[in-house]
Amino acid sequence: GGQAGSGAPTARTLAAMASGGAGGGADKPEAAGSVWNASSWHWEEKNHTAWMKEFMTAKLLGTVVETLDATAAVTDVVEISGDAALNVRKGKQIAIFELNCRAKWEGSVKDGSSDASKARRDRMVRGHVQIRELFQDDLDEDFDIQVTVDTDVSARDAPVKELMRGRGCNAIREAVREMYAELQTRGGGADAVAEDRVRRAEEAAKAEEARKTTDDEKARIAAEVAARE
Repeated sequence: GGQAGSGAPTARTLAAMASGGAGGGADKPEAAGSVWNASSWHWEEKNHTAWMKEFMTAKLLGTVVETLDATAAVTDVVEISGDAALNVRKGKQIAIFELNCRAKWEGSVKDGSSDASKARRDRMVRGHVQIRELFQDDLDEDFDIQVTVDTDVSARDAPVKELMRGRGCNAIREAVREMYAELQTRGGGADAVAEDRVRRAEEAAKAEEARKTTDDEKARIAAEVAARE
């Protein structure tokens, strides 16, 4: 899926295509552009923003981490925006994205008392995690994720904050990298390129058949005119 467009590429898109995207000089996969785009040579963009938002929402809501001392989880996605696309040029493709998101999280210190569940509810630590203006070229590093705590906490709650800032953020970083890896497979790869070649061959055969039919019709009309003369 993804909508295809042929408008002029942005400066960021051209820079990403020149560098090969995340990973610098990594080989760009073969592209499978639209049928109109002969040999996938001309610039073309396929929009995968809706897919990215759906993927990241599910991954964020699946973020649950724990240690012997504490547990923490993302509970709600407040905002998710940006864009994701596959760009085709000169028979190659590159995936680009920009991601902004903000989510709620909560956690608690594990309590060994008999009334542990009530104790956890009473001492729940809540806050937000946020990613701003993250691009595909940022994935080579441990990109920044802001973690805030919105509730009053004591020294006893320190393991919860550290858990979210450590393992919690690492889980989110891994989810973003997984999203980017999957994005790169949505329009390329050996299977997609092979299917693209078959599709183009079929379209070429249809065009040739239409041309032949038109030529035959012209010849028939010419023969009828000549016969009347």
